[in-house]
Amino acid sequence: MRSPSTPKTLAVDNLAAIIQSGHLGADRRDLSGSIPQLRTERGQVKSGAFWVNRVELAGHYGWTGLILQPNVDTSTSLPISKCIWFLVEDEKERKYLETLVTGEQNDAGRWNEVRDRVVTIEQLAAKL
Repeated sequence: MRSPSTPKTLAVDNLAAIIQSGHLGADRRDLSGSIPQLRTERGQVKSGAFWVNRVELAGHYGWTGLILQPNVDTSTSLPISKCIWFLVEDEKERKYLETLVTGEQNDAGRWNEVRDRVVTIEQLAAKL
């Protein structure tokens, strides 16, 4: 489960950083830290990044995150176009994500690119 000391917005903040940058994961050749990306480590906690390959496991750590193709190659960074779904827990979290992505300038460019793939748990369940 999420640690009580973990900020409730951490997952959405990280998801917004991925969407804004246009790709998931740091290129292994550029580990300078200049790219605001999560490292994609299957089943390991690394600098606040965690992902699993089964939905049952994801629920133990909170639902906000990405749904990728099975067996996706994570040895290099992936463009966000490869993300099937951007999953948030509820509409409140979805609205917060939109606010973060569009920013103070209300630039909807990146948001328009992903908004049809941003779904709540309830919406995802209905689609499945």
